[in-house]
Amino acid sequence: MSSETANAANDLPERSNRLATLWRIGWLLPAVALAVAATLTLVPLQGGWKTGGGLMLLIAVAIAAFTDIRQRRIYNWLTYPLFLWALGLNLVASIGWPQEGTAAFAFTEAIPVGPAALGAIGIGQSLSGAATCFTILLVAYLLSGGGAGDVKIAACIGACLGMRAGLFALITCYLAAAAVCVVWSMWKHGPVKIGVGFARKAAAILIPGFVAPPDQDQTLLLEKPVPLGPFFALGSIVALSGVIS
Repeated sequence: MSSETANAANDLPERSNRLATLWRIGWLLPAVALAVAATLTLVPLQGGWKTGGGLMLLIAVAIAAFTDIRQRRIYNWLTYPLFLWALGLNLVASIGWPQEGTAAFAFTEAIPVGPAALGAIGIGQSLSGAATCFTILLVAYLLSGGGAGDVKIAACIGACLGMRAGLFALITCYLAAAAVCVVWSMWKHGPVKIGVGFARKAAAILIPGFVAPPDQDQTLLLEKPVPLGPFFALGSIVALSGVIS
């Protein structure tokens, strides 16, 4: 056995232990958020961020932003526990307070269900928000590529915020990402190069055969992947702040 093979074999238990630790953290973070939210009910501040559901989401998108910037990944150990915690929280609220949140699948502002500290919106709003946000990001993923972690964190955002606020969070995310990308690209490569690339790509789609598509350099520039984690965080903060209500 070569030294490289032996080293790789020795690293496997360490990697396995590290992954197991990360999964434990992923399951515990929402519980910590609920405990903090219960404490914050004593503080005279307003905003969805001080609820259990809001804090769960904010902690998760902050971690997602960090890992997406550093490693270009949003990990399953973060998204899966958050999604199940969000559904569980809203299911418990719907069972405990069934008379609240009757407009479960309507495109309206999600109505709080149960104690305010929970930040629950009811299982109907949670499921419809998760399904809507998941579907939108899945279509974007299939059409333009990107990361599967983006699809999963979008489902989590919808599960925590509901259909209406979840959609506004995604809209904010993509508008901010587009603005930052355009400004950064023009600053680094110049407006002429970016403009010509966009124009050639659009013309090649609208009138194929008459205009040559972008060359290799322009294609690489236009299709350069962007870490959406920070923008998911921004969209979630905007939605939780109540700006879109």
